[in-house]
Amino acid sequence: MRRFTTGIFKVKEQIIELVPNQKFSYRLLSGLPVTNYEATVTLESVASKTNIKWEATFETSSLIKRPMVLLINIILKSMANDLSKA
Repeated sequence: MRRFTTGIFKVKEQIIELVPNQKFSYRLLSGLPVTNYEATVTLESVASKTNIKWEATFETSSLIKRPMVLLINIILKSMANDLSKA
């Protein structure tokens, strides 16, 4: 179980697959106005760097679909920026 807060959202996720140093998959349990959200993050070593690939699927009402995609992109850019400093 993962919990984090970003802006006004308090997100709760469940890890559904974990392959150490390679990938993890998770399912959103609460915190965002979407349903059936599942994502996989895959890590790939390239020379002295790591490529991070994030893929997700989710459903939402047509009224908030575009804002949700923009919000998720903002969250991911913030996380990627934080990871690059680690």
